[in-house]
Amino acid sequence: MQENELITESFELLIVGAGMSGLCMGIQAKLAGIHNFVILEKSSDLGGTWLNNRYPGAHCDVPSHLYSFSFAPKGDWLQKFASATEIHAYMHECAERYDLKKHFRFNTAISRARFHEGNHAWRVTTANGQTLNAKFLTLSTAPLNEPNMPDIPGFDSFAQPIFHTAQWPSSIDLKDKHVGIIGSAASAVQVIPHLAATAATVTVYQRTPNWILPRGNKVYGTAKLTLFKRPIFRSLYRGFLFCLHETNRLGFSKGSAVADLCAKMASTLAKRHLKAQIPNAQLREKLTPQYNFGCKRVLISDDFYPSLNRPNVNVVVDKIVRIDKSGITTDSDQRFTHDIIVCATGFELDHLARTVDVQGLSGITLQQAFKDGPQAYLGTVIRDMPNLFMLLGPNTATGHTSTLLYIEAQVKLSLRLIQELVKSGKSQLVVKPSVFEQYDQQLQARFAQTSWSGSCLSWYKTASGRNIAIWPGSTRQFWKTLDAATLDDFEVA
Repeated sequence: MQENELITESFELLIVGAGMSGLCMGIQAKLAGIHNFVILEKSSDLGGTWLNNRYPGAHCDVPSHLYSFSFAPKGDWLQKFASATEIHAYMHECAERYDLKKHFRFNTAISRARFHEGNHAWRVTTANGQTLNAKFLTLSTAPLNEPNMPDIPGFDSFAQPIFHTAQWPSSIDLKDKHVGIIGSAASAVQVIPHLAATAATVTVYQRTPNWILPRGNKVYGTAKLTLFKRPIFRSLYRGFLFCLHETNRLGFSKGSAVADLCAKMASTLAKRHLKAQIPNAQLREKLTPQYNFGCKRVLISDDFYPSLNRPNVNVVVDKIVRIDKSGITTDSDQRFTHDIIVCATGFELDHLARTVDVQGLSGITLQQAFKDGPQAYLGTVIRDMPNLFMLLGPNTATGHTSTLLYIEAQVKLSLRLIQELVKSGKSQLVVKPSVFEQYDQQLQARFAQTSWSGSCLSWYKTASGRNIAIWPGSTRQFWKTLDAATLDDFEVA
């Protein structure tokens, strides 16, 4: 950072990203009495995941009444599992309710953030050349932010539309088109039924089959909506959903009779769901996972399997070896001609570390801090990065419940540490190396008693087998762990 750079504005708190976590941080900061803050967002609107993912069928896999902030309940959700459009509208409602919109700076990406040890503050440079000063920095860009495009020979040679599900063109016409879709996981199971109902043919390129459970979605009728207007009923229903999903977590554990029984029941239900919806034995074999239940993300759907039974849909399990100007060739030398190729290939988990120059103490970069895979104390505080909090950071993802429950806990921790630091008369905190190492070792050791310790390939783990995504315990354990953190865990100055 050059000392002669002009600081245009100074803030107590600077939040990067206007998705669910950035929204939560902004709202709770206001409620905590912090009003001098700004939220920088690279897109033209708030929303994050729910702004970007607008492919046909995009929706949340967590019930609406649980996938909402505890402090901002919504009584008029239209259905059990909300669509991306409805969630995005809810986020705008929250921003309006808490008068947050004046804090947003849209179309403002950051290119550099450096901690200035002289005044214990962050200097953040935006892509448009502004330099902002902030005592505290929150990275709330979320891990599922940047689309991961497949590295396939000839990818750029395809002469027709080719795009990621998170970059769905609003004007694309699927009618009578021959569509290829690469991937068969979370976004694919949502969009494929819509492709199958519209396109002339759909070729699904599946690398690994998934465990899929029934979704059981339903549109709420007048009677239910009337009940949900009552806070007591809404609260009881949310509590029921919370307990139900915490019980589901046992299906990802192992080592006890109860956990083993839950895992067996869950896998049996998934197998019955597959058998009931896929009558063709050959296709059913293609769709049967060869790894333990829960090792990869478990999906929910009622219409994915039926869409694969359609005569215009073909599931290909051979490896793609190349793409040319008009189609795809597999390693069995089959070639398929396509008018459109859709990539349902996930996201780049380390995109922020690779693309934004974030430097903490002694010039340590975020990329260097994450050299062995993303790591963070309590999923929130990164080593050698003072006064920085990462929301939905490493090992805060959940395979069983709402991520908002984890976001709220992280925001609570971040603001409590900020307040305690200010009250102590100090202005800088950085996690102690010994505390960081002990936490990380204990965290990774806990995975041995979970289904995520399996040998399957998943975005949860690095090539070395280190789990960088999932929290290995219950939600209550996460809350308790974060509540136990104090300033004694940090070096303060």
